[in-house]
Amino acid sequence: MKDLFNSTVGFSALSIKDLLEARDQYHYHLMNKKNVVATAIGYYLIRNDEDWPTADNVEPDNSKYKDDQRTLENSGVRPESFPAVLVFVDHWETEEELAKENPVDVVPKMLFLSDGRSVPVCVVYAKREETSDETIDESNINFPRNLIGGGFPLITYTQNAKRIASVGCIVTDGHMYYALTNKHVTGEKGSPIYSKLSGEEIQVGVSADKHLGRILFNKVYEHWPVRETYLNMDIGLIKILDINQWKTDIFNIGTVGRLADLGPASFSLNLIGQPVSGYGSISGEIVGEIKALFYRFKSVGGFEYVSDFLIGSRNNKPLNLHPGDSGTVICYERMEETKAKNGIKTERLAELMPIGVLWGQHILYTNDKKNKSPYALSTCLSTACNLLGVDVVRDWNIDQPYIWGKVGHYTIGNFAIDFIKDRNFRSLMKANVENISFDLNEITPDWDSKDKTIKAKYQKMFSNFCPLADVPDIIWKQSTAEKFGRAGNENLNHYLDADIPCKAFPADATFLEFVTDKSKLTVQNIKKYYDHLDKAKIKLTADPNKGILPLRVWQAFDYMVDALKENQTNIGRFIMGAGTLAHYVGDACQPLHSSYMADGDPKDDKFTTHPASHDTHHRDGTIHYHQGDPITTNQNPGKGVHVAYEDHMIDDNRDELVKGIKRILNAPTHPIMKEPLPAITDGQSAGYAVVELMRKTHLTLPPHTIVEFFKQHKKENKLTALMWQKMHTATIECMARGCRYQAALWEAAWKKGGKKAADIKTDFKSAAFRKKLKSLYENPKEMKSLTLDTIGTQLT
Repeated sequence: MKDLFNSTVGFSALSIKDLLEARDQYHYHLMNKKNVVATAIGYYLIRNDEDWPTADNVEPDNSKYKDDQRTLENSGVRPESFPAVLVFVDHWETEEELAKENPVDVVPKMLFLSDGRSVPVCVVYAKREETSDETIDESNINFPRNLIGGGFPLITYTQNAKRIASVGCIVTDGHMYYALTNKHVTGEKGSPIYSKLSGEEIQVGVSADKHLGRILFNKVYEHWPVRETYLNMDIGLIKILDINQWKTDIFNIGTVGRLADLGPASFSLNLIGQPVSGYGSISGEIVGEIKALFYRFKSVGGFEYVSDFLIGSRNNKPLNLHPGDSGTVICYERMEETKAKNGIKTERLAELMPIGVLWGQHILYTNDKKNKSPYALSTCLSTACNLLGVDVVRDWNIDQPYIWGKVGHYTIGNFAIDFIKDRNFRSLMKANVENISFDLNEITPDWDSKDKTIKAKYQKMFSNFCPLADVPDIIWKQSTAEKFGRAGNENLNHYLDADIPCKAFPADATFLEFVTDKSKLTVQNIKKYYDHLDKAKIKLTADPNKGILPLRVWQAFDYMVDALKENQTNIGRFIMGAGTLAHYVGDACQPLHSSYMADGDPKDDKFTTHPASHDTHHRDGTIHYHQGDPITTNQNPGKGVHVAYEDHMIDDNRDELVKGIKRILNAPTHPIMKEPLPAITDGQSAGYAVVELMRKTHLTLPPHTIVEFFKQHKKENKLTALMWQKMHTATIECMARGCRYQAALWEAAWKKGGKKAADIKTDFKSAAFRKKLKSLYENPKEMKSLTLDTIGTQLT
């Protein structure tokens, strides 16, 4: 029989109020003890190697572990864990060691309140690293191309220092839209806030007068009386200048679910151990769990400072967190139980509910000074929204992808299927239309006001699977290199500066003029071309990188053929290669992707230098660059033409664009339809076909025409409407031609692979096949993203 007076059953009834009251009552007593550096509330942590209760519920004897360090990494919450006050120490000493020197320094096992309640104490070793000399290379930061939203970087300048942080989410007060991030990022009211769109640093907003700094704990949580304590909230709002540049998705996460509304009734100890995730502009995917609540991390002038959440590792995997992730919104991963056909119950992710905003981090050592892990300090988002009088916006512009794609690449990927001559192969590709693209009726609607069924389908599909025609942008180029292992090489595969006169070629020909047959499309000739441009110090689109778009098409063609020639036909690899190939053909039929004037004429470059920064050694969630290295920006008047033409003009006129392409493709006598297509028999001739497509694109719509028109009209309110009026006919013709070339490339690869469509027994519309495609495009070994120096090994 258990000893009634030694039972811990009553501890399970302790509430947050009980724990806060006990900690507050004993705060000075605890903080004045040797080694104690912080406190929090949560559950008693049990070391991972401690024994579990036996089957008959007999408590194990774990006294042998009493002198071993307990850390947040080597221990966790178990079902038998009870509520406790967590006391963090920066040096682990046994009770005997402390008592020998000064018995007063022994941390009590229990805190007793005046009414007889007792609250357990859990001591945790967590020595903090105060500073870090970590540096971040800004060139590796994932800036958006045309739309900015959660997870993308923000730039501010303060006292000649440059700071980078993350967009959290979009909120509204019913009148204005704001981007939510941290107050230490937004600064004073009216401060300009910048980001980079398509490589150009532009102002995206100004600091609003609504913000939250430190607030007395009692004013925020009146139902939990705590004395002389500040809640550090650090929430700032950015008044958005142009809502057309923003969307509410969090990058790489998609549309978030409902706000996790934590109030007096729902803010409970059940939050401990809950899985959370987000996407920071520096770290990319951030995955962890809530380790403790109301972490008391510092004391200044007699007042204590706490954060709502302390977030750390999950499943022994350290939190992926770096300076610059400040402002990131963290979401609670709400799971729901499902039952399979065999009766086995499993869990699936039901919803990502925004729950917190990261504003800083602590690096805590575990066991010794060789091992350390980052922990995030976070503010409760629902509390912040309540105090600011704003609501999270979840469904604004979510239809718009972060890059040119839904209209451009997906239209080509869809229309091209109808121009496959082989009837059986055409049927096979039609069965894959939603793996590669979208139904045409789903590409063109006004998503904000028309078919909400289509909109919901698009949102659900895009959050779980990226249609293949835009995988090269959405996944391979825009996502973090760490996740997909492409090391920043993918961008080189999307362009070629093919229209620069080169003295290494006869008659100073450009690359487009020189490559008049497939034999001239070689790695050696492209190297020869770029080597001359280097020696002549001619600026390229992304100097010093060398674009290799035709070689990428060659590689994709070989990849598709190889998939069909495998012993067991890998139709998944073929479809993945075919779908992603549509992206590169879509790039090739856009004039600015094959020109050195991709974002303005380099002859118009105008550089401005101003003081800046270069380094960081703070861990408060921002990058602090120290003055010394100047920042040089290019004020080229043509900058922004790429986004204006390929993104805004295309998307603003999507319905007319699709109708125009359809008219040409259904008119056999149209000049575009009468153009002879080059013979495609192997990868080299496939790459040459794309060079031919680029050449004809330039003849139809010269890049110089686009750039000069943009320069003349860029300050006019209806810029994209003027561009469409001037260039719509040529743009439609270029894309219609791209559809024909895409169909020819697919069919040539299918023919060379030597398979019959009737022999392929695959349900292309099944969830299993789509899962296979996703696993392929997330595998860096498939369709490797290579450079000019390495791609030759992949070409046959």
